[in-house]
Amino acid sequence: MPPFRRRQRSAPLEATPPVALPPDPEAELEAAEALASECLGGREESWLDAQPTIDAETAAWAALGALELGRLPQVRRVLERLLQAQRADGSLPVTLRSGRHPMGKLVNWLKRVPRPSFPGKPSFSRDAIQGARAHALVTWACAEFTLRTGDAELAQRWRKPLEAAIDWIERHARLNPPDVGLEALYHQAQIALGHLSIASGDAVAGARRWAAAAAAKERIQDAERTAGTSIEDLLLVALVSACDARTRDEALSRGDLHQHGGVMAWVAAQAGLLAEAETLLRRCAQTALAHGGFQGPAGAAQFLRGLSAWKRLAESCRHTVTRPRHRQWQLSEDDLRILSVC
Repeated sequence: MPPFRRRQRSAPLEATPPVALPPDPEAELEAAEALASECLGGREESWLDAQPTIDAETAAWAALGALELGRLPQVRRVLERLLQAQRADGSLPVTLRSGRHPMGKLVNWLKRVPRPSFPGKPSFSRDAIQGARAHALVTWACAEFTLRTGDAELAQRWRKPLEAAIDWIERHARLNPPDVGLEALYHQAQIALGHLSIASGDAVAGARRWAAAAAAKERIQDAERTAGTSIEDLLLVALVSACDARTRDEALSRGDLHQHGGVMAWVAAQAGLLAEAETLLRRCAQTALAHGGFQGPAGAAQFLRGLSAWKRLAESCRHTVTRPRHRQWQLSEDDLRILSVC
């Protein structure tokens, strides 16, 4: 019997590595935009409607992002709920609890009652800075919503509550030295409220609001840049163009793409830096796709705002008509001969 010989196995075939195709910039931005839209909820029920507790500051950022998606009914519902909970002194709630249980569907099915909805129990902040930031953001979102919709009746109805919220900020959040992040949000709120006043037919009040916004920008420029200033506040200052180019570039270089990528691209687009805004948007989109999402609704909203600002800037640059250069005068040989004689 022949001796048993172990059969030698052939070497495994090496798999051919896949060819890495260059990423499509438009596909990346579209995928990131869809991811941000998913972060803010669907068209039927937005993120604002699905939360048992709504933080006013986060809700205002989410509303500003949902405006870019055209989700006007969801934005109006939440902003109206925040304004309905306003106190007589003008203070707005920092959180709203809907009263929904985490297992609300099962509980409501057992009780045979419909799900409870807003308005829930509001809570107000004892911290003046935290409350003032929420007031400024909600005012900004409400004023921009009314301007987007063009609803004159809604503008007249919301104008007094928003002015009361701004007056609350001026009474309770005046610091020395000023908080630059709060001043930047206050600036945006005054600009939006000025547009709302002019749209309501009161040009004098609108001019006063814009003067207050200019004063806020001067306070930001006069404030000393300390080491304790957060990168979020620096980016807000750069967003309202209340700093020089060096401070803006410093904020753009210090920002983290996963946390601040959207507002960084927004800042670059506001400054007219088309190529830098596109680069930041692409890097922010790649980071968000790698992490599977943004840093909450605020990060998704800031990315959508930056994307819209970049698209508007690119469209304006595309349609800009450059003036033709004047032809230089060319002297003829006779003219040159005359000049040489002279």
